[in-house]
Amino acid sequence: MLPRKKVDYQGRQLEEMDLDGLLARKPAIALVDELAHRNAPGSRHERRWQDVEELLNAGIDVYTTVNIQHLESLNDVVHQITGVRVSETVPDAVFERLRDIRLVDLPARELIERLNQGKVYLPEQAAQALQAFFSPSNLTALRELAMQTVAEHVDADLRETRAARGLEGISIQRHVLIAIDGRGQSEYLVRAGARIAERRGAPGRWSRWRPGARPMPPCTLTTLTGRPPRSTWLRVRSRSA
Repeated sequence: MLPRKKVDYQGRQLEEMDLDGLLARKPAIALVDELAHRNAPGSRHERRWQDVEELLNAGIDVYTTVNIQHLESLNDVVHQITGVRVSETVPDAVFERLRDIRLVDLPARELIERLNQGKVYLPEQAAQALQAFFSPSNLTALRELAMQTVAEHVDADLRETRAARGLEGISIQRHVLIAIDGRGQSEYLVRAGARIAERRGAPGRWSRWRPGARPMPPCTLTTLTGRPPRSTWLRVRSRSA
């Protein structure tokens, strides 16, 4: 854990990532949260993604997070969905340097519950967010956008890998598999998976699972909603890697 750097701004002390301290340590991998973050005035770079680029150019790989609404090329789409113009964006050129990508998912109801409990924003901010950006319909649409973006990245990476090996492209058929434990959320998850499968024209199956037991063989879905991912974990490759 690297102590944060204190930055004086208009009589206040703000805390930011200590970029020079991190460069001096020169770890193999750095964990840097909130890729789209706007740094405090007076910092070397205006945005955190610029800090990450400096780390990459120094040969340090980075694990970072970004919400789907912060990708620059999706700014207009996000505005159409939410009615909010997101100002903190990350250029797609940064996103294209990814080595690995992981989609981190959270059901809309759980996220809304966390907002109501003050675990994401202060109560006043949370109430405003729930009435605007974080409405259930917006979360569902953002979830779809996140899944599409990640799928496109994975497909493009596969095509490039096969082309580099002199192999022909292949057609990938996506599948939807829902693992349930028979408890309170299981019915919701089955309905969710069925709807996702139907929208994508993909085979949908479910399997019941509990700790210490063998999963049941997957069964075909007949009815299936979705779980809106809020963040994406990214591993970004340095140029020396």
